[in-house]
Amino acid sequence: MERSNDPAVVAAVIEGLRPGGFDPAAITCPTLVYSGGDDVWAATLDDDRARLGATTECLPGLDHAGAFGAAAAVLPFVCRFLGLPLGATAGG
Repeated sequence: MERSNDPAVVAAVIEGLRPGGFDPAAITCPTLVYSGGDDVWAATLDDDRARLGATTECLPGLDHAGAFGAAAAVLPFVCRFLGLPLGATAGG
């Protein structure tokens, strides 16, 4: 585990990956799911949209880590999802 990882978040992710450890139906708020196009999770985006009513975005040519590191590509659709102008900052 990298030093910058939050141990509680890592534990929650591990628990969520266990069979029966996470019930997507428990999500009751607007949800944004994004993935790199080369990520193994990319294949679930259509299912996530249908099952969760989620807004989904795919970043072609990026894998899992690449999608997390692509702030410039992610920011526009995150701002759109949140109803914020592009480049908005917290509290600003």
